[in-house]
Amino acid sequence: MKLSGRKLGIMIGALPEQRNFGHGIELAREAISAGVEVYLYFIDDGVAELKSESLAKLKKDGARLFACAYSLQKRNLPLEGHATPAGLTMLNDIIASTDRFVSFSG
Repeated sequence: MKLSGRKLGIMIGALPEQRNFGHGIELAREAISAGVEVYLYFIDDGVAELKSESLAKLKKDGARLFACAYSLQKRNLPLEGHATPAGLTMLNDIIASTDRFVSFSG
């Protein structure tokens, strides 16, 4: 099956130490290596690790990273890191414009 040119949306709402956080990141890595355009949206507890080197590498490899601005504000985290602060409108756009959308929660 040809995956190049396809689009995948991934929402991660799990803490970085939870398995689902790692599963979402690994899916993104695999998809990028297969030529898929990847859009990651971090929400709830998923915003805790936005300055990590693994996310920097995903971004460098072509993933588009977004973080829920409200989730950052609620946790007193800065609106900076490897992901662009965004709202639910961006999440809706990702859901509507990708071929597949999956969610990994805590």
